[in-house]
Amino acid sequence: MIDIIIPAYNAHKTIKQTLLSVCMQNIAPILKVYIIDDCSDKPYDYLKDLFKEKINLTIIRNEVNKGTGVSRNIGIEASRNPYIFFLDSDDLLPSMYSMGNLFNTIEKEQSDLVVGVMCIQEENLRMTYIKNNKNCAASKLYSRNFIEKHNLRFPNSSNHEDGIFNNLLLVARPKISYIDNETYFYRLNENSTTRKDPKYLYNSLKELAKNNIWFSIEAEKRKYNKSDIAAYLFQNICYSYFIILDHLDEPNIQSVYRNLVLFLSLYMSYDKFLLDEDKYRIYCGYIGVYKHIPPISFYEFLGRISNSVK
Repeated sequence: MIDIIIPAYNAHKTIKQTLLSVCMQNIAPILKVYIIDDCSDKPYDYLKDLFKEKINLTIIRNEVNKGTGVSRNIGIEASRNPYIFFLDSDDLLPSMYSMGNLFNTIEKEQSDLVVGVMCIQEENLRMTYIKNNKNCAASKLYSRNFIEKHNLRFPNSSNHEDGIFNNLLLVARPKISYIDNETYFYRLNENSTTRKDPKYLYNSLKELAKNNIWFSIEAEKRKYNKSDIAAYLFQNICYSYFIILDHLDEPNIQSVYRNLVLFLSLYMSYDKFLLDEDKYRIYCGYIGVYKHIPPISFYEFLGRISNSVK
């Protein structure tokens, strides 16, 4: 009944733990796991023997590295069950009832999307619990019917691709249910390049800008509400400002500021579709995930960017 799609690139150190967390689910017999091997240095075939009596496991190998977004799309197209769950190869299902709680809710309420609680491992093993987070693919169960009805896919990217996918899904206005149960354990690596390397972060911002152009084009193709499109573009610009810049120092920050001004031009192309009161009401959608992001209106944000560029 549920397809779990796991993109994997050189994830041999963590993926067995990930699969064990799937095995322990109280509804394990109705779960089918697809590992999309994104041209790792060595294959994952050994996992078939390890888990052959525990879970229904299929491994699909990309002959060239295609990135996380394309790998998830391959998983969507290869699978057939009515519900889809995305799990990263270094993360876990935190409870034996994680999938069951999602499944029971989507069946009972006939939702297009069910959002659970995401547990985030911080420094010193501290835990943060995030509820009602719609802006990433983790901790959610999706209806395949809704995804296929709107022909929803991930962009060809490995940076911010899940947030962009969810933005496109959300402007299609799905029926969403929320549960208070823990459904995803996200393990942070504080030493990863995504947090330490200014060049990576700068390129990540450029990738986010490219993905937002893709998002606006795809949303326009489907004739989605322009006010909704503008709201999610604004959220992603806020993410760029408050998160990526938080990890950068001079002189990198100034080059990013200048690029953010260009980024804003995409949002401004939708300016005429929003009433002034809408602009004051649009708050950053990452509040609660990143607690140091304040609520901010478009006018306040535009002033900050303009004043920051030398």
